[in-house]
Amino acid sequence: MKLLFENWKRFLKEADDQEYDYDAEMLAQQQELEKEHFGSSIKELAQMAYDTYREQIKKYSSQVQSKRELILYHEAMASEVYHKSGKKLLDGGRGSFRATFHYDKDYVIKIDATLDVSGRQMNQEEKELGTTVTDGELFPRCFLWSPTYEWIVVENVKEIRSFEEINDFFPNNLIKVSDPVHYHMYFMDAINYRVAQLTNDTKTIERLTEEFQQTKHMFTVNSYVTIQKIQQEFRKNNLFNNICRLIVNYDLDTKDSLSRYNTGIGFDGRFVILDPSVKETLFKGIEFARKKL
Repeated sequence: MKLLFENWKRFLKEADDQEYDYDAEMLAQQQELEKEHFGSSIKELAQMAYDTYREQIKKYSSQVQSKRELILYHEAMASEVYHKSGKKLLDGGRGSFRATFHYDKDYVIKIDATLDVSGRQMNQEEKELGTTVTDGELFPRCFLWSPTYEWIVVENVKEIRSFEEINDFFPNNLIKVSDPVHYHMYFMDAINYRVAQLTNDTKTIERLTEEFQQTKHMFTVNSYVTIQKIQQEFRKNNLFNNICRLIVNYDLDTKDSLSRYNTGIGFDGRFVILDPSVKETLFKGIEFARKKL
């Protein structure tokens, strides 16, 4: 696994150091990783998972009143995938658009689990973010994908389930509160404040400043602390700055992107956003980001 990530980072570094055919380089990366680390089986398993799950969706779609009810049959559909894979693909759950399966302990296969193929857009977005040179470190690394994004293979990330785990990545000496929920509240306020600065959103800055004045006596180290100083303290952390930049560049939904269960810890211990919640189209966001960076 360590060698896999080293190869992945080498490809990104080479991409950053020279101009090249991006699509050709990504194809070469995909082929090398597949040959050295995955073999041909994971590609076949991913396609099988998609095909089998889709067959099951069509089977159960005649028994439901709405598309949302299909989620209720996920366990039965995932069980079919599990047995067809020779018990190699373990059910990782599903959301509104995609189902996930764990392969080995290091990889996750994500498949489009919809009738209208809307889950493919999410796969495409995640693949783009997971292979982008400048921002891939904050998203699960994507290693393999089908040409039409029916499925993708990404690194297995440990899901963050508590505020304490998120807060540990963002220390701030100006906040004295011990309650992790309140600490996270100030962290989110600082994120929103900084994003408002970057986007010249004066109304949000004024609102956050006023709200902070009403509660700061309970949660800060002294009466001289302002929300401006709180976010300046957070900005000593490069991770905080990178997240604020991503929110602006990709128009991320701040609350959803930084929530519990939607953040995680990568293989190498880094903070990861599991679902980017891109509000604009991804390609518009990436083009904007590349120009600014």
